[in-house]
Amino acid sequence: MAVDPFTLAINIILAVFAFIATVIFWFSWRRRSDLVYWFIALIIYTTGHTLLIFKQNEIIFAYLGNLAQVIALLVVMTSTFSEYITITFHKQEEKSTLKQEKIILVITFVISILIGIVIGLLLYFFAIFDLFTAIIVTMIVLLIPLTVFVLRIYIIQKTLTRLIMFIVFLVGVITAVSTILALNFPGWGDALNYACNFIFMSLILVGGLAAPIEQRITDSEEKYRNLSEHLEEIVEDRTEELERVNKELEAFSFSVSHDLKTPLRSIAGFSKALEEEFSGELDQQGLDYLNRIIKNTKRMNELINDLLELSKISREEIDIKKVNLSKLAKDIMKDLTKQYSDKKIEYSIKEGIIAKCDPKFMQIVLENILSNAVKFSQTKIVARISFSVTEKDNKKIFYVSDEGVGFDMKYYNKLFGLFQRLHSEDEFEGTGVGLITVKRIIEKHGGEIWAESKVNEGTTFYFTLKS
Repeated sequence: MAVDPFTLAINIILAVFAFIATVIFWFSWRRRSDLVYWFIALIIYTTGHTLLIFKQNEIIFAYLGNLAQVIALLVVMTSTFSEYITITFHKQEEKSTLKQEKIILVITFVISILIGIVIGLLLYFFAIFDLFTAIIVTMIVLLIPLTVFVLRIYIIQKTLTRLIMFIVFLVGVITAVSTILALNFPGWGDALNYACNFIFMSLILVGGLAAPIEQRITDSEEKYRNLSEHLEEIVEDRTEELERVNKELEAFSFSVSHDLKTPLRSIAGFSKALEEEFSGELDQQGLDYLNRIIKNTKRMNELINDLLELSKISREEIDIKKVNLSKLAKDIMKDLTKQYSDKKIEYSIKEGIIAKCDPKFMQIVLENILSNAVKFSQTKIVARISFSVTEKDNKKIFYVSDEGVGFDMKYYNKLFGLFQRLHSEDEFEGTGVGLITVKRIIEKHGGEIWAESKVNEGTTFYFTLKS
């Protein structure tokens, strides 16, 4: 038989394509164990294509080559069918879904067998049915259910590899039909068959390349999912631990502060008695020491009271009501004006400022901020204080302004810290607990607090409350 160089070249190229696909699937199989059957099938398939190179010399090679392809299809079909059964039957729980899959399975096999019989009868009727065409018809009968199984797997899993494999088998059916056409319609039938074979092999190559990439993505997603679940557990554990530690610290703070009040009360009582009954017997240095004891006892008592208040705020729940902040601020300023009677205080409070908040806690907030405003304005001839509200992005922003000593904004990070002070005790009295108490209350209300200040020009405290 004369050898057609073009046909020989095409068969060699297809055999090389099959060999490359085999190598690619060997690497892919090392990352995805489920591709082992594909690797075995491609070895058989490559062997079949290699035999087809010599089909022009001996017809037996054509038979053996196509028979090898049928065997390769049987290997792939076995693994795909097994996977299909596992996914659709073993992992499905709904009876209606299982029944549907059984109907699809039966119909698929019946249709593929019927198509095979019809094609066989047609070929027999036209007297072109032989062993070779029988092998090709067997391929078609195997490829039809294989295509349906991969499609069903893709519908469930939605993976790129399954989509590519579905297209591969679909093209495989067309390729098998084109092989029969090539046998009976040389020329255009051969051209169609070669084109289908190239598309078929190209898609297998793409599938082989996509499989490990998809596996890496799947592995990454799985790692991320596991990490997320692990992180959630860690966060929950840490949150529980933090809440427990906070409660213990609050309980400790309350206990210590409460227990300190008794001996402190004794020190204050005896110091007062010493001052009243024996001050005449003390020299100037003794009186100075006594005054220091009284002063620091008073400061210690204020500090303990502030710590108890902070601890109490952390434990108590808020009771939200409509509160007239304007009236609250006016009452506080009246008390401060009496307290600092030797100081000229001018204050401006906007009327009708209403907010939804806990009135008891908001009393503490405004007392702290307004008393600070008066305290840090003592160096001025007139202490000017204002309380008002503005609106930004549909959110009310309340603010208290003064024209006092202010502070350097580079120390802002210390402003709301526990026991943090931006001025010395000699300049202005204070415990360093007030602003952290205010911040804790505002945060309990779902709001924010911040400040702006300039040295010797004054300070403005802003705060928001959850609507």
